[in-house]
Amino acid sequence: MTCQFCQHEWCWICGSDYTSIHYAIFNPFGCPALMPGWIRQKDWSYVKLIIWRFICFILLIIFTPMFVLVIAPLFCIAKLKQTSFYRDKNCWIQACLLILALLIGVALIPIAVVVFAVALVPSIIGIIVFYYDERKRLEFRHQTALSRHFQQNA
Repeated sequence: MTCQFCQHEWCWICGSDYTSIHYAIFNPFGCPALMPGWIRQKDWSYVKLIIWRFICFILLIIFTPMFVLVIAPLFCIAKLKQTSFYRDKNCWIQACLLILALLIGVALIPIAVVVFAVALVPSIIGIIVFYYDERKRLEFRHQTALSRHFQQNA
């Protein structure tokens, strides 16, 4: 919604300032109406919703590397089992190949962690900078709209 007087835009659902990232899923300060149904309770304040989103974001940062640590070896084993080379061998060779795939997967863990860190850190910094720039743009827009209105009425 937009105010006819000052051109201020706000969300019609939650009443907070509207930005281009207000409804974005990655925005922890976005619209509380986008929360899952079991969280969107009437007795929750906006502060509680922000804290909930922040906790979820921190847990995501903590558990994603653990997920990567588990997935790298399992991915190598799954790729091995898909090959016809593996299926055509006897039981002992298959067991040795599985152990070899597991060791290769464990050896790939440091590479996976580095790739994850290289991708995650710039992403988080980019999201923070984008959110800050969006807030500054919104603040500048409101200031110019108000000053224009007061200049016309003076």
